[in-house]
Amino acid sequence: MNAEPIDILILAPQFAHAQAPRTHEYILHDYESIEAIGAAAHRIRGLITDGARGAPRELLEALPNLEIISVCGVGYDRIDLETCRRRQINVTTARGVLSADVADMALALTLGVLRRVVAADRFVRAGDWRPTHHFPLSTSLKGKRMGIVGMGDIGIEIARRAQAFRMEVGYHNRRIKEDSPFSYHPDLISIARWSDVLVLCLPGETRHGTWSIRTCWMRWGLTGFSSM
Repeated sequence: MNAEPIDILILAPQFAHAQAPRTHEYILHDYESIEAIGAAAHRIRGLITDGARGAPRELLEALPNLEIISVCGVGYDRIDLETCRRRQINVTTARGVLSADVADMALALTLGVLRRVVAADRFVRAGDWRPTHHFPLSTSLKGKRMGIVGMGDIGIEIARRAQAFRMEVGYHNRRIKEDSPFSYHPDLISIARWSDVLVLCLPGETRHGTWSIRTCWMRWGLTGFSSM
């Protein structure tokens, strides 16, 4: 005898090809509002969300039989963990799954800024590559100082890639990484002053993240880019 399908509420829309093969195992409900869930609320046992949407208390209270929350990402700041602990609701995240990909993008953006990749692309597309026009020189990553604020999984991956470009790496973290070969800076101001490139591996809406952004403005101005 086949088991009854499990009702899943989806706050973070997933790709159709990922949903289709399992529709015989699950009944999927797209979230519109708490009121729109209606009678299905008592049947829902799983919730799919992401770091941006989270799972607020009022939603959890509307789902009395919820057993698990699956976060498509790393952040869980917007999930009411107190309620989850009290009701023994499991919370899973994708920690480590995308760390390397995010680090790749951080280095791609660094290269894009220091090597003026976007400006050079516009230069060529505008037809300014003729001998009478000269594109300004860019700068190398080699020998530059990269400061990383938040030396978690993503920060470590970024540091490894920066080393490959022969950059000097320093970091600021809530705690010193005893096994880290990189120089530690005790506060945001000191690492911002030390850095040529400052990478913030932080949730943008935390108090720590807000102060980090202000520190960038103090160091480099509103653009966030140093004129090297």
